[in-house]
Amino acid sequence: MFLILGHFFAAHGHSTARAGSHEPSPLNLPRGVVRVLLILGFVGVFAWRYYADRDWRSLTDLKQPVLDQPYLPFVLLAAFFLGIFLGRIVRFLQRGSGVAPYWFQDILAWLALLALLMLVAEVIILVVINPGLAEDRRIHAPTWEAWLAAVISFYFGVRS
Repeated sequence: MFLILGHFFAAHGHSTARAGSHEPSPLNLPRGVVRVLLILGFVGVFAWRYYADRDWRSLTDLKQPVLDQPYLPFVLLAAFFLGIFLGRIVRFLQRGSGVAPYWFQDILAWLALLALLMLVAEVIILVVINPGLAEDRRIHAPTWEAWLAAVISFYFGVRS
């Protein structure tokens, strides 16, 4: 969810209509409505959790581990910001032409295809293969999942 928010705020910081511009904003909504709705959604989730439990400590205490890989959020953030950094360098080197060079667009297309193939493989493992196996024989590949997360995060960072 944080990756989606980061991508939204990074990508639409420059693409939305400026104040005083006659161009319509996305979805023809007033400036900042989508951002406010996203932030209010997060606040609403926290408020609902507090209302359901009536305890602030329950918001931070997890009853079961959420991640088998505690380093995964750092992989996501590092790949995302690396993508943003690389994308900005390429755009800077183009001297504001607004269009990335064709070789860079080709690399992004191959990266998207790679991410798609990795996601298909992950879905096949989780939905088709693992349910038919005993618990001790199930395929669990944390390194594979970290690489998948990094590739997708990097792609969204470059596109931001």
